[in-house]
Amino acid sequence: MTRNAIFAGRWYPAEPDQLDELVNWKPEEGGKARIAILPHAGLYFSHRGIAHFFSRMEDGVDRIIILSPSHYYYLRPDRILTADYDAYRTPYVVLEGKPLKGFDTGGEAEIQQEHAVEMVLPFIAKKGGIAVSSGLISQVSDPEPLAETILSQMDAHTALIASSDFTHYGLSFDHVPYGERITVEVRDKVAEEDKTLAMILAQNKGKEALAFARGHRSTVCGIAPNAIASCVAKHLGLSGEVVDYYTSFDLGGGDDSFVGYATVLWE
Repeated sequence: MTRNAIFAGRWYPAEPDQLDELVNWKPEEGGKARIAILPHAGLYFSHRGIAHFFSRMEDGVDRIIILSPSHYYYLRPDRILTADYDAYRTPYVVLEGKPLKGFDTGGEAEIQQEHAVEMVLPFIAKKGGIAVSSGLISQVSDPEPLAETILSQMDAHTALIASSDFTHYGLSFDHVPYGERITVEVRDKVAEEDKTLAMILAQNKGKEALAFARGHRSTVCGIAPNAIASCVAKHLGLSGEVVDYYTSFDLGGGDDSFVGYATVLWE
């Protein structure tokens, strides 16, 4: 069973030569990143944030678990939905798929439609020699039990990506706590809020991150995957760092709404 690259040609180029312009990075010496929070907007917006992880990913990784929110289907709280894909198609190559165990199965349609899973796949394909597992979760009350199940399937050669954009601000997102006009002050307040949340996550405080998001009526779409990843990092004794933050506004996107993108890496 193969997951097809349905966003190729829309959210990123379908031709490998053109895709190369977005899917690129410079390897960093000494990088040992095993867990990451990465953005998932169309690659024209998210490639900068995603590239950090592949620049610093630990050598020897042969499997990446992608944990994503569900943008198009309702999911029951506190449940991860998986699929029995044995392959993931990309414009470069077809990636090997491996199932996640211990979670709800039968999510082939949901994962097929989910852009938050697909945006990182071209990077994995370009890296080469890495299999993929994926799961969706929208809401979580306590990230620890799910983190422990994920952890039980992670060996020294497995990495974990939590796929998440940060604050979605503007009338089109029905989220304007600092005012409808997108001013410098508004963008600064959103950036401060996003960076604070990212730092809490980087400090391996998944439960505290959930509480912060709820207290601020957050529109961070991947808060559940983020909290789980933070808890996994805590159990593995990894140190987190917020390595980048920018917004769609910074990249020339619209004047009535914007989305924040943060990259958090654990090494």
